[in-house]
Amino acid sequence: MKRLISVLALGLGLIAGSCGAPQNRSSGANSKASQPNRQVLGQIFVVTNSREAIRLPLVDVLAIAESTAVELVSQRLRARDSLTLVVKSSLARARSDRDASTRWLVRTNGLTPEWEARHRRGEVDFDTFIAGDPAVKRETANQARLALEVARLSDQLRRLSETEEWAFGPLPQPLDSARTDADGKFLLTVPLRTDAVLFAKADRATLSSTEQYFWIVRVPASSDTTAPVLLSNDNMTRTSSPASLLTQMTPSSR
Repeated sequence: MKRLISVLALGLGLIAGSCGAPQNRSSGANSKASQPNRQVLGQIFVVTNSREAIRLPLVDVLAIAESTAVELVSQRLRARDSLTLVVKSSLARARSDRDASTRWLVRTNGLTPEWEARHRRGEVDFDTFIAGDPAVKRETANQARLALEVARLSDQLRRLSETEEWAFGPLPQPLDSARTDADGKFLLTVPLRTDAVLFAKADRATLSSTEQYFWIVRVPASSDTTAPVLLSNDNMTRTSSPASLLTQMTPSSR
């Protein structure tokens, strides 16, 4: 089962921690030289509960053709759903095994009848006897292992269901890419008549945790090129914003 989960996770791209910048910044240079282009000016920021706007610098933004993005996200949605089923099954089994182990340890209370009987028959000396029942030691270690497995699978299921990390594995060659400046601003150049989708992922450390933000935002060829594209709370992947590609692809889950 672990091997199946690993294979599915590898295909999904969960092992890649972020969307990553492309190796070649000028990936679309040839196509750009042969057709008219448009510039996409944007900014990334988040607004806190106290209404403070936090600009996000050093965030990689990739522009991918919408047709390519739709195919990519569709494939990863299917892979995510398949992996989710496997993880849920494995988690249920691990929890059942952990609970059974706990009940056994409570029932034996640190001493099995077999170990006590061996001591009474003189097969085990006193020092060895009080050092502990080997069966109890083995089961205690097994319970600890199962507890770690439950925690690991629970976290994996949370990441699959509560974040869009699954969508940010290795991405295809972009139309263009940029990294936000100190004010969270970026500038991209894409073909004039090509519908594009912007992929961006950011982390921000708070006093109590690290928050993760994901954007997969459509920038149609018909959009106003004079208006900046704002990636913020309103169009993150877990919103119902029509600008988010996932809203259109998974409307029932938004």
